[in-house]
Amino acid sequence: TLGRGVDPRITWTSLVTGMLPENQGIGGMKLSRRGEMVGAPLLSYSRTVGTLWTILEDAGEPCGVLGWPGTWPVEEVDGLMVGPHSTFVLERAHGGTPAVAVFPQSSYVACDPLMLERTHFARRDLSRFVNLESGLGLESLVGQNYVVLSGACASDRSMVDLAAHAASEGEVRNLLVCLAGTDLVSQRFWHYMETEAVERLDVDETSMRLLQGQIEALGETVFLYYEYLDEMIGELVAIAGDGATVVVMTDHGYDGVTLDAAGSPLVGAHMHSEEGVLVAAGPRVAVGATGEGWKLVDVAPTIMTVAGLESPAGLDGMAHGEIVAR
Repeated sequence: TLGRGVDPRITWTSLVTGMLPENQGIGGMKLSRRGEMVGAPLLSYSRTVGTLWTILEDAGEPCGVLGWPGTWPVEEVDGLMVGPHSTFVLERAHGGTPAVAVFPQSSYVACDPLMLERTHFARRDLSRFVNLESGLGLESLVGQNYVVLSGACASDRSMVDLAAHAASEGEVRNLLVCLAGTDLVSQRFWHYMETEAVERLDVDETSMRLLQGQIEALGETVFLYYEYLDEMIGELVAIAGDGATVVVMTDHGYDGVTLDAAGSPLVGAHMHSEEGVLVAAGPRVAVGATGEGWKLVDVAPTIMTVAGLESPAGLDGMAHGEIVAR
């Protein structure tokens, strides 16, 4: 990846541009109203370089871009763009307008019902992620445990349903779908799976007993959510159909979590590893090919090559042609 200290939202943009953060017009700092230097927001109009979807569109290949970080407000595309799930539901709650949610606006009426919220998932709907034979059972899904898990399911289910809608309309030939659930679930539930951080806590006996009960109930939640994600990917593969090229990629991996004094995860603090995942299959992908020395900025030019497109000049990344079938 680009490195441990880089904002993951920015690396998602580098995945589709092939450019380092400082060379694509995003990132950096800005002066807040309080006179403090804070991270600049990741907005679509800040980006100064092309993306996978703009390059595909220039080649006559309309795209559906669903939930991708850095696409808010949505752009004018040849196809369909729906902004990130978390921002979409927040805008909905505060009376946001279709203009910043979906492009083209005419698709808003069809897309809005497909964008689920966490309230669509009661605790009983999440039982597959919990050890029901544990002492706490579904009672372990309280507070942020319920909020995060139900929100992850809502986000990923929404994106797959939107992908099915986009494909059924017949107006897109390429789908770029962000499934954010594993990120959310790993951040919240990792310490129930790898318990070293819990064991180091200095808390009272009652608090430790509760944490141990949560570990018993939720120790498999991360694994079980990845199984759920596999099912979502299976649906996307079916939507893509025979002869399609499918790429599954992440912008980083995980390296455990840091807990605060009360045992809650400190989201974003020392949890990302520098190794991600990229798996590809399709008629132009060489069977059994592997790559070494990849960087995150190499992903976009490599996908362009697999798609039979010429990468723009001046990219920071390079295409790895060894995965292209000859």
